[in-house]
Amino acid sequence: MDKEILQILKSESDEKFANWLKPYINLTNNTDEIVLGIRVPILRKLASVYKNIEIEDLINLLHSKYHEARMLALFIMLKKVKQFPEMMCKIYLDNLDYINNWDLIDYTAPHIVAPNVSPNKLRELFEFIAIYFSFSFLFYFYFLI
Repeated sequence: MDKEILQILKSESDEKFANWLKPYINLTNNTDEIVLGIRVPILRKLASVYKNIEIEDLINLLHSKYHEARMLALFIMLKKVKQFPEMMCKIYLDNLDYINNWDLIDYTAPHIVAPNVSPNKLRELFEFIAIYFSFSFLFYFYFLI
């Protein structure tokens, strides 16, 4: 299923938008990461279509080299978090290496992580994230805890 979804994502790619987007998402040193240039409304619609995918496929998307595949996985997790809050939070925290950009975190952490972990764990995450992100992002995250 995840391969089918990746094909759909590739078919929705927009190179012009991807080139415009790259500077704003501040790609990490992960040079293998690819931005396809898919707009958020399209990803949200796809999340509704694929909200019932298997957890294995969800994790495969989250581990993808495609930025938008990881965003889609997180949007699917947003669909699942009300029914499976602890599971979605655990998957999120177990895969922080793949949730490596402000936009991935900004859309999802307040809904998947913040309601499901203790204040002490949130502080721990804040310290972890401080290594990778700018002051403005850290200021925002601080107010989650």
